[in-house]
Amino acid sequence: MADYIYLWTRKEYETHRASGNATLFCAGSNQFRNRGVKEGDSLYIVACFGGDLYLIGRLDIETLCSAMEANVVSGDDFDFSWAADWAFTHPDDEMPMQFGLVVPINEVRQIRFEGDRPPVFQDGADATLPDPQSFRGVRRITPESAVALDRLLPCNV
Repeated sequence: MADYIYLWTRKEYETHRASGNATLFCAGSNQFRNRGVKEGDSLYIVACFGGDLYLIGRLDIETLCSAMEANVVSGDDFDFSWAADWAFTHPDDEMPMQFGLVVPINEVRQIRFEGDRPPVFQDGADATLPDPQSFRGVRRITPESAVALDRLLPCNV
């Protein structure tokens, strides 16, 4: 079981926020399988803009499938073709999306990616403005980073 950060663009963040669909049940990417994501892993969905890192939620992957399989898995007629890989959680594990959950800067500084690499900051040594490029795409994080992010989620899901 591994943990990954998955970055949404601001547009994705705003689109989901405006949609009124408050439940995190799937995520799509062209990078999941290439980055080693597997069933049983967790995705921490984040967005980084305006100098803040937003933690939208955690998706515990029950099923990882192709776009062609996603309609069957989801039971939905949504157009999944825009991403090669789709991760779905079990319906009992769906969690509400958190659009106002800003990760405190001290917690952002403690995040570690695979190889114990910290995030990069736009303001260098001051380390108050996280660089969105640090969180770009799909990146594996340490178990300690996952635990710290879990503590920020409502009810420590």
